[in-house]
Amino acid sequence: MSKVERQLGQMLVDRRLLTKDALETHLAQAVSSNMPLAQILVAEGTVRESDILAAVAERIDVPFAPLEVAKGGDLIDAQAVGAIDRAIADELNALPIRLENGSIVVAVADPFNQEKKSLLEKAGGMPVMLALAPKGAIT
Repeated sequence: MSKVERQLGQMLVDRRLLTKDALETHLAQAVSSNMPLAQILVAEGTVRESDILAAVAERIDVPFAPLEVAKGGDLIDAQAVGAIDRAIADELNALPIRLENGSIVVAVADPFNQEKKSLLEKAGGMPVMLALAPKGAIT
């Protein structure tokens, strides 16, 4: 078990998404199965992927884009979506979600990818702020 997995588990306990006992059980399962803790928690339905990503985003000081909420309506701004050519956004696995302080906030699964950020800024003609989102939700 890695230190990072224990830290992730503790963040989930701190957010009351997991009990300490459940954390210890799942950490032992991660070790015995050689699977990542997050994968086990999501596969078993113990914690939602979006809850894990929200905790990680907070920890690494990156905005979080809960796209399952956005698909219902108000988190995605049509003006932001139109700011970047859809083919480019699709190719980069990115979803523009809102305009904020002269920047386009773009949901991605890898918010530290500077090359992707540069390409999105070029395509949108303005600064881009990358927000962490579930990879499967960016479509």
